Formats: sequence, C-alpha cells, structure tokens
Amino acid sequence: MKQNNDYDEITFALFYDEELDHDEERAFLEALESDQVLRERYEAWTELGTHLAKHFESKELSYSLDHLSDKVMSNLPTDPSWSSSQSVQEVVEEESSTPWWRSWLTPMMVGAIGAAVILIVVQSLTQIKVSSTRSTVLINYPEQGDQAQESPVIWLIDEEENEEDESFDPTSTPDEDDI
Repeated sequence: MKQNNDYDEITFALFYDEELDHDEERAFLEALESDQVLRERYEAWTELGTHLAKHFESKELSYSLDHLSDKVMSNLPTDPSWSSSQSVQEVVEEESSTPWWRSWLTPMMVGAIGAAVILIVVQSLTQIKVSSTRSTVLINYPEQGDQAQESPVIWLIDEEENEEDESFDPTSTPDEDDI
C-alpha cells in the first residue's frame, strides 16, 4: 500500500478523471479520509485546475474573431514583391530570355558529379584486398571437483593464410580434418 505522501499530481489527475482502477481508487479515498495534509494538497490541486479553466474560458470569450482574415492581412507587410504573382506572359518572357542550355545543364552536372562519386567509391571498394584467416576455437572443460566450480576456458587461435596453402577457401564448410 502506498504511503500518503507518495501520492502526486498524476494520481490526483487519474482520480479526478476516474481513471484509477477500483482498488487504487478505494486506497486513494481511504488515504484522503485519513490524511488531512493529503486532502489539503488534493483540494489545492483541484482548485488550481478550476481556476485555470475559468481563466482560459474568460480569455477565450474576450477574443473577438470577427473579421479575423482582415486583421491578419492588415498586419502583413505591404511590400508587394513577396506576394505578387507573375502573369503568364511574364513567365514566358523570363523563360525565353534565359539560354536554352541552362535548363538542362544544372541537372546534368549534378548527375555527372553523383556518378563520379559512385564510381570512386566502387573502385576503392574493389581495390581492397580480402585477407582470409583460419580460426580455431579450443574449449577446455576442467574437472569439476566437489568443492570448487570452475568455468570452461575458451581460446581463439587465428592463423594467417600462408603462400603454400592457396587452395584454402574461407567460405567453404569446415572438414573434420580442419577441426
């Protein structure tokens, strides 16, 4: 069972919204009845919530939403450059004044640079030499005496491939002889 001082605003909100299960609600009600300090804290919390709700309701009622669009538009800057639209004729004239190659040069250059980067990365990946190593795992299970429990010892032994053993394929499945 919770101590009365363990109850916080979360529990107050859950109780207020009737979200506590039956046992938790009963335990909280018993705590409210038995502890004057907890009851005062809960009442102060509910009073604050009621005060805030009334405050926001009064603020909401004080706002006038009449002609809201006109009020917003009147507060916007009067500089026409940001909001003016061009006529179709102006757009056609602007497009015809630019060189014909400008419309396809920029995307083509971006594509060429991207392809060059991909080729450099692929070429650097293919130049990396793959080295293969053989690995052997040895596990030693010590004798278990009556008194002491000892853990197994595990060794990992790596051997680099030498020039004589070029037939070694690290992707092949191990044979019995390799173990």
